[in-house]
Amino acid sequence: MTIFKKKLTEMEAPSVLAEIVKVIITNSAVDPLSIIRKYVPTPLPSLPSPLSKEQFADIIARAIVTGIPREKALEIIKEIKNQLKDYKI
Repeated sequence: MTIFKKKLTEMEAPSVLAEIVKVIITNSAVDPLSIIRKYVPTPLPSLPSPLSKEQFADIIARAIVTGIPREKALEIIKEIKNQLKDYKI
């Protein structure tokens, strides 16, 4: 049980948001290659060594969060927290 919680700063928000997205992607039932095949219009050469689901999730999460400013990342995390406040977890 945590007694003291650390306040999330704008500097940390992008990495925390990326971790949240990574957890969602990793725990989804979707195969990483099927996502690529579905949304990339051109045929891609086969990969020499396929990515694990965790590696794929990490790359996609970082790609999604890269374009989000720190302030906006913090707002998104606050919005996620607000959505969860009515539920007992």
